[in-house]
Amino acid sequence: MAYSGDRMSTASERAIAGWITILFLLGLPSCGAQNVGSVADVFVADDTGDATWGEEHSPDQCGNGEIEAGEQCDDGNLYSGDGCSAACVVENAQWHVESPATSPCARQSLAMVYHSVRGLVVLFGGGATLGGPEATLNDLWTLEALTWFEATPASSPTGRNGHGLAYDSQRDRLVLFGGGWIPPSDPLYVCRNDTWEHDGVEWTEVTPQISPRARRFLAMAYDAARGRLVLFGGSDWDDGFVYLGDTWEYDGEQWLEISPVNSPSPRAWHAMTYDSDRGRVVLFGGWDDYDFLSDTWEYDGVQWSEKSPALSPSVRANHTLAYDSDRGRVVLFGGYNYGLYNDTWEYDGEQWREITPTARPPERNNASMVYDAGRGMIVLFGGKGALGEFLGDTWTYGY
Repeated sequence: MAYSGDRMSTASERAIAGWITILFLLGLPSCGAQNVGSVADVFVADDTGDATWGEEHSPDQCGNGEIEAGEQCDDGNLYSGDGCSAACVVENAQWHVESPATSPCARQSLAMVYHSVRGLVVLFGGGATLGGPEATLNDLWTLEALTWFEATPASSPTGRNGHGLAYDSQRDRLVLFGGGWIPPSDPLYVCRNDTWEHDGVEWTEVTPQISPRARRFLAMAYDAARGRLVLFGGSDWDDGFVYLGDTWEYDGEQWLEISPVNSPSPRAWHAMTYDSDRGRVVLFGGWDDYDFLSDTWEYDGVQWSEKSPALSPSVRANHTLAYDSDRGRVVLFGGYNYGLYNDTWEYDGEQWREITPTARPPERNNASMVYDAGRGMIVLFGGKGALGEFLGDTWTYGY
């Protein structure tokens, strides 16, 4: 048929087009053919020859983005390795040991954050033996594409461990608070309450009018929705350990103590992270001077609320938490309760679930863990092992 001159009638054209479509669906060769169910369920040719969707069309199949009968998940594709397999079965993330060419020395009680503007992980301080008694460190490292680089600012905070570190994404600043310092002439820790900021090049000590009490083994997280850094708890050395249960916020200029109606009990060696999807700071566990803890709390910027999941990780302290924003899961690893752990748990905002990866890091406490959003994986570094050894290994957790 030519493209000029007389044309077929519109009705005839529609009828032929409808039957061609049906023949195509019956199995004529095509590029990227898919299983679309029976033709009777998909197309109906009416008396005018138009091919239309049938009213009973329901092409149940893996990869259509809808969880249907027989599927555990459906993320809209047929690829494995992204949390939902090509057969629509939930995939667990896995631990992988990394082998960077250079690395920070082995240490415990360090702090790490993810710098979202520069797309890298930042590590500061911790405690290390360095061939003798434990010393506190003040070195600064970045992890870029699974390679560690040491930064050399002109000045730095004094060495410390058990400090808090968070990244203020609105102001593009690292914020460091407190921690414990071991003076060369004194074997006892000196707790600090200084606040420092790093602008990507240099450290600067800031001097708010009011600051939280000196402490170490506190927990900090940055609430990105409100532009506030949240601090809770920790311990001070004042003729013995004093355990703290106060909540503070830092807005980039001042520290402000918050007085919620309900609050977690005073504690140290707990862990916190920020769930960016639900806008909640999540806290788990710790030590309150009498017991190891296994409670889960959430802070919404006004109040703390204790959660009651049906199942939780066992009581512990010195564990790590990080929020995987791609999968919407808080991830917990390791910790201590008169023995060390190397278990992995995930929390979805309602329930905790233990994960059993094929491989996992050796048991440890006092490590640090953060989610690298640019690479879509959690990064874990350091800690103290089962024989009391300080660790300097790098692990990632993801698909």
